[in-house]
Amino acid sequence: MSITPGQRRAGTARRLRGAFLCLLLGLISLSACKSTPAPRAEELEETAPIAAQNEEAQKRFDAAMALLSAGEYAPAREAFRLVQAEYSEDPIATLAEVYVARASMGEVDPQTSFSPEATAAYQRSAEVAQILGSLAESATVDKRIRFGAAAYYALEMALRGDTDKALDALSSYPSASLSNIVLAQDRLAVRSLLLESLWRAKRSDAALDAAARLYQEAADVEANYTSNTNTNALGDDSLDGAQAQLQALAPEDKKRVAFLHSLQALARQRAFSIVEQNAEDLALQDYLSSKTPFLRALAGWRILEQSLDADVAEKERAGLEDLFNQIAPDLVSIGAMSRAAELSQRLAAVGGPKRLAIGFLLPMSGPYQSIGQRAMAGALVSMSAFHHSSAPEVTLVFEDSQANPEAVFERLKQQKVLAVVGPLDVKRAQKFAPLADTHQIPLITLTTESVRVAPAADVSDADANSYVFRNFIDAAAEARASARIAFEQLQDRKAAVVFPDVGYGRVTGKAFAEEFRRLGGQIVAEIDYDRSKSDFSNAATRLAKSGAEAVFVPDSAEKVAELSAFFANANIWGIPSTQKASKKSRRMQVHYLGTSLWEDPILWRQASNYVEGAVIPIWFSSALPQHETREFVARFEAIYQRSPSNFEAFSFDTVSWLRALMLERGMRRSVAIRDALVSSATYRGVTGESYMGEGGESQRALRFVTPSAEGFVALPYRAETAHKEEAAEPEEAPSDDAAVVPRTLAP
Repeated sequence: MSITPGQRRAGTARRLRGAFLCLLLGLISLSACKSTPAPRAEELEETAPIAAQNEEAQKRFDAAMALLSAGEYAPAREAFRLVQAEYSEDPIATLAEVYVARASMGEVDPQTSFSPEATAAYQRSAEVAQILGSLAESATVDKRIRFGAAAYYALEMALRGDTDKALDALSSYPSASLSNIVLAQDRLAVRSLLLESLWRAKRSDAALDAAARLYQEAADVEANYTSNTNTNALGDDSLDGAQAQLQALAPEDKKRVAFLHSLQALARQRAFSIVEQNAEDLALQDYLSSKTPFLRALAGWRILEQSLDADVAEKERAGLEDLFNQIAPDLVSIGAMSRAAELSQRLAAVGGPKRLAIGFLLPMSGPYQSIGQRAMAGALVSMSAFHHSSAPEVTLVFEDSQANPEAVFERLKQQKVLAVVGPLDVKRAQKFAPLADTHQIPLITLTTESVRVAPAADVSDADANSYVFRNFIDAAAEARASARIAFEQLQDRKAAVVFPDVGYGRVTGKAFAEEFRRLGGQIVAEIDYDRSKSDFSNAATRLAKSGAEAVFVPDSAEKVAELSAFFANANIWGIPSTQKASKKSRRMQVHYLGTSLWEDPILWRQASNYVEGAVIPIWFSSALPQHETREFVARFEAIYQRSPSNFEAFSFDTVSWLRALMLERGMRRSVAIRDALVSSATYRGVTGESYMGEGGESQRALRFVTPSAEGFVALPYRAETAHKEEAAEPEEAPSDDAAVVPRTLAP
């Protein structure tokens, strides 16, 4: 058969792409081992600050700066003028001149100052523009002042609404590093202008660096801002709980958070545009070894996107899989979940018979996006933790759970996924659950409630045949576990339930009371309270009269700290779980019991004396000593520079569980995975040793911690989440030779 010219050209193109890909993967491998970073741009931010030669001049200058920082703009302007006039020969005088101009600008809020209404009302000053323009163009002044003046000139033009002049002023800025004379409160506004200017000037490297710096600074401001914002909201570690925290923010706080998100989105948008349009101008391999996750994410994404355009052989796919596992956590950490999902889908579509796939449904759009980001982070740690070149490749295929369920499941079927994790939202999971049964693909949801379809009355084995399972926290199970520990381990026979009069409080309070009574205990008081109030003396008085030996409070750590202070004022104090109340004590000594919401640093910082010895059930905690937990926490913190929570831990465990079924048990069919889950095969992970019980509900032994002056400490108790009659037993100390996760599946 003859070969046409077109076929010949296509074959040549494939060979060239294949050669390029081999070279590219080689460069990636080298960069992972030893990389020569590109030359550093000028770091204006790291230069030493300008100081006065005259001690008195420095004192006067510092006093003027204090006024400026406090928003006393008119007094600050006059104070800087005096420094400039009286110490004209001192180097500090020229810097004072810059701040005379800055003080004349008044309040600058990047969220509102550039709106048409604000720019129309802005009081322009010819003096400000003259001072800053002259210093910015001077070749004789210190470069820190010259480029700082240029930054403030651009800010002045932006405040006037003259965007073109603002961006032109920064087009020749030496790098993405701002002069260190730009005030902290002005940096976000100036960084935004600098990014736009460098992007418009097509200075690819500098613009990409500027985007990375803007993203990180906006993220840091948001983190600091939200950590200092008291939401006082009650929500379990679930989507609903996270939404409750968000809704509890004041309207102005919500606007502030939304603005900071918009700056991060701008940085991402510009950065992806830069690497898409100007990849040939960038040393992408050097960026892979950057210390900045933002730059690693962008470079890795572009390299993978280009590589996946070529015909990928099986041996080449392994390298791409490694690169994806390397940079996907960085994509997640900068909020680019959709980009990571797109790469996962394309990667799953290539390769040969060794390819296996797991679907993952999480919110990549809408109000729960940040929670989806946390779940994806945990799943990706699982994928990078257990990759071995000799094993078949397991690829996660991410899909947006907010999309059309039928279309999503059809795409997952085309990718030949053997099982699906998610969704996280009960309402969305109810849409996907029937499709899992229809297509016979196991679905393990990460929801706070079961979503299994009720079996028909005339089908006795419908439940056993279901492909729908759940592996996540259960607030009622926590309450029952606390009741069992109180009765069986602490030997308490009288308990009080003090609960907030909201859905979470009522459900958990009822579950505790019912379990404690079932075991033979007496509930001596059920005290509800309005958690929106700040005076809980009435609840404290009622509790003091109850004669309770144990007190169960299902509320947030912050609210428990408030409540326990009132209880202590009523002479009610917690004692360690190893002690019984002393009849000689003048205090009412009780065993405090809580839910996993108590495991928050605010509890031991503010209330460790009040609730001493509190017994707190947890599904996952960094305080646990098990090897599985220590390994996961260390790996997660090394990747994301933050601690994981329940979302990350359950995502990690669920993906690892499925990987173990596929790789350790060699299961290559969906029905085999379903059968293994139904048969209660045990998996040991960071959330404990678990199995799928009745109704497809994961069961495990809850562990417990207690607050101390330094943090949380593990307790030697455990209680099964399943309804079992046997007593809860103290947990055996973990063996030092316990294997690293994932561990074993019972035969």
